[in-house]
Amino acid sequence: MTKSGKLAYIAGQEFLATQEELRGFTLGAKSVKPAVEIKSTFTGDWNDAAKAKEAVDALVSAGADVVYPWLDNAAPTALKTAEEKGAYTIGNTVDQSDITPKSILTSAIKRIDLAIDKLADLAAKNQLQGQLYSLGLEETEILYLGKYGPAVPKPLQDKVKKVEDAIVAKKITFESCTEGGKETRCVKGA
Repeated sequence: MTKSGKLAYIAGQEFLATQEELRGFTLGAKSVKPAVEIKSTFTGDWNDAAKAKEAVDALVSAGADVVYPWLDNAAPTALKTAEEKGAYTIGNTVDQSDITPKSILTSAIKRIDLAIDKLADLAAKNQLQGQLYSLGLEETEILYLGKYGPAVPKPLQDKVKKVEDAIVAKKITFESCTEGGKETRCVKGA
């Protein structure tokens, strides 16, 4: 959907989960448009609307025409600011199509409550191990895309569904790798 080839990712803090989400966003975007640029910023505050607005202003002014924020109370401001500046938006954690109905592409929905329930169930069964648990799109009730906005053409929605199905079917997988001297995740299979 980008015309400028520049996307923006904004989060409140930089830590493993936001870095992994940024990496996934980057891998997805580059799988469609290899030359795309993803600029990221971390505001230092999940709830400060003024910082979110300032971050979006700077990123859109630098050419980003798709904005994907992972924020808490500051998310509506980030999304509305992007829409006002003519950028597309992607919601995060919950379906945020009601915030920017004209510019929303979709939302990356994360049912963290259900993920916690899943871990609590493992603990109740004495099956919880001392390890990191990684949930993916195969957990269809926990991680999924929200409804598409009016700008997203049906053929593109169908293409996204095919890729999602390939990930769930493990035809496309992700593995640990080193890129630019940094531990990250890379795509395996296509």
